[in-house]
Amino acid sequence: KDHVREDISCVFYDAIDFIADARRKGGKVYVHCVQGISRSATIILAYKIFTEKITYQEGYNYLKERRACINPNMTFIAQLVWFQKRLQE
Repeated sequence: KDHVREDISCVFYDAIDFIADARRKGGKVYVHCVQGISRSATIILAYKIFTEKITYQEGYNYLKERRACINPNMTFIAQLVWFQKRLQE
């Protein structure tokens, strides 16, 4: 759910593995949610943070340039920032 009480971080690694596996095999992945604004953007940001070793802000700026309507909810943003910090340790 796209709700401030939702923990989306519990699917980060499964989603990253799924996307990475598809790309390794030469495939593509279409990541979507109801409006394409919060949940799908969060999953793509988690993937970019993990695979490209970028910050949340760098990933957000990159994605915002390509899809101006993205707007992860505040809880998802906090989970992404925490994810990034754990990866940097």
